[in-house]
Amino acid sequence: TLSQKLTTLGEYVFYECSAITDITLSQNLTSIGKGAFYWCTSLKEIQIPSGVTAIKPSTFAWCESLASITLPDGLRRIEKNAFSICSKLDHIIIPKSVNYIADRAFDSSYLENVYYVGTKAEWDRIQFEDEDVFLLSTIHYSYNAGNSDSSEETPKETPDEPKPAPPTGDLCEKPIYASN
Repeated sequence: TLSQKLTTLGEYVFYECSAITDITLSQNLTSIGKGAFYWCTSLKEIQIPSGVTAIKPSTFAWCESLASITLPDGLRRIEKNAFSICSKLDHIIIPKSVNYIADRAFDSSYLENVYYVGTKAEWDRIQFEDEDVFLLSTIHYSYNAGNSDSSEETPKETPDEPKPAPPTGDLCEKPIYASN
């Protein structure tokens, strides 16, 4: 559990922290830095607080054990490689506030089911940098209504990007400070 005073997590703050299996984030959190949980291979679940409006690039990349993530209402953007190589992540619920999903946002994550809180018409208004981002996923619309008014099957692309070089230093052992 992180301090409730914490409003920002810095870039790569938990980089390669394989000891983290789950984490309780501050409900006051408004920003999670690029790569904050990059390569946290044991992280299994996380709930993103409602003040976070973007999942930045590579935030959860290589979190191979991540099987459950809760995205908040109010989330607007899912950036490049945000959930790349999350091989245990087989489904995700996307709030209807999302208006942008970047290229490779879920690259090699093998999502079987994508549950979208809004309607198909609202889904069609999302800006997709890559139209094939959910190629092999079944998309379920109107998830918040407790039913699915439609679904579609699409195939998914395969990764062709090499793993980026890690940042220097052992960020897992650095103290985390609340920001004002």
